[in-house]
Amino acid sequence: MKTAYKIITPILALLLIPAVIWAPMFTFVMSPATEGEQSLAQNLGIKQQSSFYDLKTYYEKYESTLSVLFDQKEDVSGEEEKPGAYEQLLELLPSVKYLKPFNFFLAFDLLMMLAIVVTSVFTKKRWLAAIFGAAGLGSTMLMNVFFNKFAEPVLNGTSGLSAIVSKLGGDLFGALGSLAGESGLAGLASGSTSFLSGLTDMIVGRVTVFKLSTGYQIFLLIFALLTIFSIVAALALQEDD
Repeated sequence: MKTAYKIITPILALLLIPAVIWAPMFTFVMSPATEGEQSLAQNLGIKQQSSFYDLKTYYEKYESTLSVLFDQKEDVSGEEEKPGAYEQLLELLPSVKYLKPFNFFLAFDLLMMLAIVVTSVFTKKRWLAAIFGAAGLGSTMLMNVFFNKFAEPVLNGTSGLSAIVSKLGGDLFGALGSLAGESGLAGLASGSTSFLSGLTDMIVGRVTVFKLSTGYQIFLLIFALLTIFSIVAALALQEDD
């Protein structure tokens, strides 16, 4: 039992590494603008289930486009420095703030994985390994909670492509109204928001599914198995230690 525990536990914990890189972690589904055609996400090469490695591939593919959308260079006039990419994204998509705790708990999961490997191989503190496993399990659940908070506005339309277009369009109408000195044109800003949102949904479709996927379930399963196995080993081997 001792030998089996020292071999199985670290191997099981280290399976989290390929899982976090290559396992499908996110499910993202967009409805097509026209029935029977491909959605915008499919046309852009975005799979319905994507891993972190896929996200890296998407970023490399569209890096030049993103650099234009979130230009971090200083203003040509030198009067005002543009906000950073994160600040610009946060302004357009407020729910992005929930990705910080999501990333924190993901990193905490990997820390618990390393703690379990070290504890199971180099010590006899199997109860401690069980605590680390339970902490990883709870952290994974919290990771899902914060991702859902991030995804919810994208699903209900208050965040996402239609919201971005609406805000930019509303700002444009408002700016034009201010320049022209006509309050009537400025008043179009509020009405343009809902109109542009609906128009965007008609042209490019909308997000229908956005959630954590198989990779999240693998994390839950591995941490649950590590916790249970460590508890069983601690009870079975306590007299031998």
